[in-house]
Amino acid sequence: MTNLNYNFNNKLILVLIISLIYILSTNIYFSIEGSFIFGGADGLSYLQIAKASPNITNEIIQPIHSERFIISYLIGFLSKIINVENYKIFRFTSIVSILVLNYLLFKIIFSYNISLKNKIFGILLIVLNPYITRFYISNPLIINDLIFHIGALISILSIKLKNKKIFYLGLIVSIIARQSGVAIFLSAFFVKIIMKQKFFLKKKDLFYSFLIMIFLYFIGYFYSLNTIAYAEERYDQYYVTIFGIFLESKSWNELLIFFTWPFLCFLPLIIFNLLFLKIEQNLLKKNLIINLFILSFCLLVIFQPILQGIDVSGKNIIK
Repeated sequence: MTNLNYNFNNKLILVLIISLIYILSTNIYFSIEGSFIFGGADGLSYLQIAKASPNITNEIIQPIHSERFIISYLIGFLSKIINVENYKIFRFTSIVSILVLNYLLFKIIFSYNISLKNKIFGILLIVLNPYITRFYISNPLIINDLIFHIGALISILSIKLKNKKIFYLGLIVSIIARQSGVAIFLSAFFVKIIMKQKFFLKKKDLFYSFLIMIFLYFIGYFYSLNTIAYAEERYDQYYVTIFGIFLESKSWNELLIFFTWPFLCFLPLIIFNLLFLKIEQNLLKKNLIINLFILSFCLLVIFQPILQGIDVSGKNIIK
């Protein structure tokens, strides 16, 4: 295992604290109904799972949501133990997750030998991104997406630390949150097997990762058996998730608009990276393995909603 020595700068910590306080004090906090209206429609499924916990919900919900039951199930279980409304627990968990996400981001960015200005800029790109901090505080029922981000950061940190246990933790957290967590395994496979890099994971570790992934998937699968009307719904949804865009009859104009939507979120990051790589020219070669992993992971996660198509992803592709 590699130890990272951090020399935390008080200015950077102060910027992070002020930014979080500003967001928490100026953010909109939707009610349950408001959350459903303003981008949190999927949260209805998660709320139904939480309400039924520790039992399996009798409500018919989408299989892709039902398979992600663990987080909502635990929130519902905690709600009943401490006798606090489910939605309040979702909100509290969301805020705590935001703090954890920023802590992980802080550790990762500070592990790089770059200027303080670039460290501050890199952190603020995430902290002030409306589709991360503000969105998940406003819509706490979409907690799965936020925890998926945390799992991804844990996995990235594991590469910096060369720590297998932390990698497994990141994989577990991400898979529990979203099926897209498979991108972590596929990215590690890509770096180790396809690119033949000296990755810290051995082939047997990739095999263990695969077993963890399959085990967690089947836990979600068995929970979902009681929550979907027809088994065909599950396979139809899987098919659309992979091939949806090829099944739609859309005009070139509609497709062009659809493909430009992600740039509303990613354009500042792209501009930053172009400037960053010009300033910090040696970082790309020095950190080739982790850069390959992150690039592969990001492309897999970004392309998945694109492949779903306009009818399914819609403007959700932005976030």
